[in-house]
Amino acid sequence: EPRNVRMCQEETEFVAVLVGDDRNSCATVGTVMRVDAVGNSTRDSTGAVLADPRGSPRALRVSCTAIGRCEIVSIQNAASWADPGARLRGEYLVADCRTLADVAAAAATDDARSGASGALAFLAKT
Repeated sequence: EPRNVRMCQEETEFVAVLVGDDRNSCATVGTVMRVDAVGNSTRDSTGAVLADPRGSPRALRVSCTAIGRCEIVSIQNAASWADPGARLRGEYLVADCRTLADVAAAAATDDARSGASGALAFLAKT
């Protein structure tokens, strides 16, 4: 989808959630993913070979790492989900998230054990 392509090109982290069968709801807890690498793909999501994969980034190969979990508090632009025009324009959903207490506690424990400055903290954008 154009919005997924745009999101992966513009953001360094995103939240992945399970979408309901009706496509009208999603889980309130998601996985915070860090975008490690983005490159053009030679095939689209159906497996069809792209004629010019470098000419137009319709399909991307994205490598990510799960770095935590968060609770989705609200979606700033929820109307974009069902709007076909928003999908074509590449408007991805923007959520207000809260780091889950168990994730924050685990990050603090790991930081205390390592004693290293700048230890990795599992925080979603708020």
